[in-house]
Amino acid sequence: MADQTALRILDTDAVVLYVWWLEKFGHPAGWLEEHLHAIKDRHYLLTKPDVPWETDPLRESQYDRERIHALYTRTLEEFGSPYTEIEGLGGGRLNRAIEVVDSLI
Repeated sequence: MADQTALRILDTDAVVLYVWWLEKFGHPAGWLEEHLHAIKDRHYLLTKPDVPWETDPLRESQYDRERIHALYTRTLEEFGSPYTEIEGLGGGRLNRAIEVVDSLI
């Protein structure tokens, strides 16, 4: 059996699904809200949109980054999910993320 305390770092989970469901379709399904109320064993690194925009095929909302960030913040707070905002550029941003992860393990 796998160690239940093992560190996992995810790029996408139910919070991302919830935010983009809100953004594209309106109020999310009840099962998704129930799931978000149930998961309390996660700590989120919420990156601030303070880095220059870079275009790629999957990225959108270039001029809406602050509003989307606020939607993530509101969602995490609404569901009582602990998070730390990560800001800054380059190595400073990375080092802050590493500090937070190190403090959690």
